[in-house]
Amino acid sequence: MELVRVTLFFLACFISLGLIACGDKQLTEPTKNSMSHDHSAHKHDDTDLLAINPKAKMPEIGLSVEQDSVTGWNIRIDASNFQFTPEKLGQAPTLAAEGHAHIYVDDYKIARIYGPWYHLKPLSPGPHTILVSLNANDHSSLTYNGIALNATMQIIQQ
Repeated sequence: MELVRVTLFFLACFISLGLIACGDKQLTEPTKNSMSHDHSAHKHDDTDLLAINPKAKMPEIGLSVEQDSVTGWNIRIDASNFQFTPEKLGQAPTLAAEGHAHIYVDDYKIARIYGPWYHLKPLSPGPHTILVSLNANDHSSLTYNGIALNATMQIIQQ
């Protein structure tokens, strides 16, 4: 009987370690320094902007964030006149309205996405700002006639 208990204990430890090691690295709760995270990895000035062809149709971005029926939030990006092109990631940008999106929670980048849907894990209780930006293949933030192509929404985590 004791051998069974020891075996079950070690099996539970092994499974727990596996879950921790392979777990989703997504931010689920902002750390106490999330508002002042290191911005050196991404630029916040005019050098990371890319103006798309002004003769093209203006891309539009809509954002909806709904609480998931089980846990977390479902984010939907409605991008018109924009093409998600994950196969071109890292390539030189063009003036076309193509690329991917970045999702930020409270100014902290949590994901790069290649399509219209994203599931966000539960956050710490309270208000949060969700921002989605459209980005070129080289991660530059896309603009059209000086307008940043992004959308913002406020949510409250219970």
